[in-house]
Amino acid sequence: MEEYQTVLHRKKFHFKEDYIDLFLNMMMNHSIYQLPFETLEIPSDPKDVIFYQIVMSSRSKRDTYLLTGNIKDFPIQPFVVTPREMLDIIELKRDNKIHEEPFTYNTEGEYMKTVIIEMEIDHELKEKASIIFKRNGMDFSDSIWMFLKMSILKNGIPFKMKLDKSESK
Repeated sequence: MEEYQTVLHRKKFHFKEDYIDLFLNMMMNHSIYQLPFETLEIPSDPKDVIFYQIVMSSRSKRDTYLLTGNIKDFPIQPFVVTPREMLDIIELKRDNKIHEEPFTYNTEGEYMKTVIIEMEIDHELKEKASIIFKRNGMDFSDSIWMFLKMSILKNGIPFKMKLDKSESK
């Protein structure tokens, strides 16, 4: 808790004292003991692996976030958030304005509106994929979000695609 208090008071974040108090109180009142969960994705800093694994082990049971000032060190996930994003989430949840992960910020730190995507997909395909996503601490929406985010980062499809020789003629 001391580390969170120290980090949240850093001048670069410009957090209001009441936001810091709100966050720390909510963290104290809602924190749980959790065992780590082996994941396929790992943060770039080996010291952060345990934090990511604990968050991943909790995601299938409850609304869980990984709060970090070094967001670039972690895999791109909607539940890996900056302190500013976390305080916004807490404030919106406290005011009952949201019941799910609310929004993201763009690279300039500006609020981004969200949209609902509706698509038709084979039920069995969705169910099989959902099982895989759940094992990795994600739901179906998280996986779509991650695909879109990685497509942008890679400036293309984020995996290799090729046709069988028989299909390429």
